[in-house]
Parts: sequence; C-alpha cells; structure tokens
Amino acid sequence: MSIRIMSKVWELHPGGGTELLTLLALADWSDEEGRCYPSIASIAKKIRLKERQAQRLVHKLIADGYVQVTGNALGGVPGSTRQYRLNISRLTGVTHDTPTKGTGVIQDADGCHMAPYTGVTHDTLTTIEPSLTTNAHFAQFWSAYPKKKSRGDAEKAFKALKVDSVLLKNMIFALAAAKQSKDWLKDNGQWIPYPASWLRNRGWEDEVSGSDDDAADEFAGAV
Repeated sequence: MSIRIMSKVWELHPGGGTELLTLLALADWSDEEGRCYPSIASIAKKIRLKERQAQRLVHKLIADGYVQVTGNALGGVPGSTRQYRLNISRLTGVTHDTPTKGTGVIQDADGCHMAPYTGVTHDTLTTIEPSLTTNAHFAQFWSAYPKKKSRGDAEKAFKALKVDSVLLKNMIFALAAAKQSKDWLKDNGQWIPYPASWLRNRGWEDEVSGSDDDAADEFAGAV
C-alpha cells in the first residue's frame, strides 16, 4: 500500500464515484512506483461491484491514461492477471514523480505490497507529533465528507476515535461508496448525516445500498 499515491489520487483525480473508488483501490495495492497486479475479481470485491462493472471501470481508467498495462496485456491464460501501473504524472503533471530512493518492495500473489525491511540496525526515525498526524488525517476526512456541517463537533468526534492511516483509508473507501448510494443521493443529499454523527455511529462499517447496474454503468462508461 502506498499512502503517497493514495493521497495524490484522492486530492488530484478530477472524477468521482465508482471511477475514483476503483483508482483508490488500485492505489491501495500499489507500491511506491504505482505498480500492482490485482485480478478483476479482487477489484470487484474490493469496490463492491460486479466483475463486468469493475472491468469497465478499469478499462476506462486505462483509456483516460490514469492506468497503464505493463504486462500480460492480452489478459494471459485463464487465471492469470494483468500487471498495472498507475500513471501518477497524469494526476500531477510532473514527468518523474517517483520516490528518490528505491527499497525493494515485497509483493504478494494478488498485487498487495508490504513495507520492506531495510536491514539497518540503528536506523533513525523521524518522530511525528500525534496532534499533527491527527490534524492531517482529519483534513483528508473533512475533504472527503460531502456535508460540511459542524466542523468543530466533527473534529472532536474524529480525535476521540484516534484514527490511524488504516482506519482513515477505510473511511475514505466507505465515503466514496456511500456518496453513490441511493440514500445519500436522494433529495439533494438531505439524508446525509452530519459528519460527527457518522463518526460516532461508525458509519464506515455500514452496509451501503448501492445503485443499480445502470447507474454503475453510467459512471463506468463504455470503452
């Protein structure tokens, strides 16, 4: 998982809905250079759509230049998966937007990456003040939440949860799906809960009543 790439996708991708959710899912599997190779079945399961819908979304991201196929371009033999690379320069406009130092990322069989072991006995770590991390996490949550009401109350509820990067990622995924749900779309968002209420009620754990196939296809588009 690359928090750096996920942050860029969330902040800079101009689209929304299931397209954004799919790109966030790929970023969640990616290493620091944007490489991953999840199967369509895994993508569909992660974004909670049917496989044909997930396939259309991936094809649209490829056609729009946000994702490149770097291996197994024709899909390969049954059971094999494509190899993808997220085109970060498409988001940032910077040609070489990669980390300055490679570290040999470990990748599992379905494209998920783990942090590498450096082999340094006495490594110096930079201490980040918890308050600064919490403020940065809340800023991302607030940016993602569609109803900007009672920020002070929301910030208080957020801090009480002691949100780490993993929980924040789950919240962002849940919000991306909820913003396309029937409940949150009807009546111009009138039924979207206040952010503090959503946090206190652990809204990221709710089951989302997704839109029907036609609505999902509308976001995916035809390739």
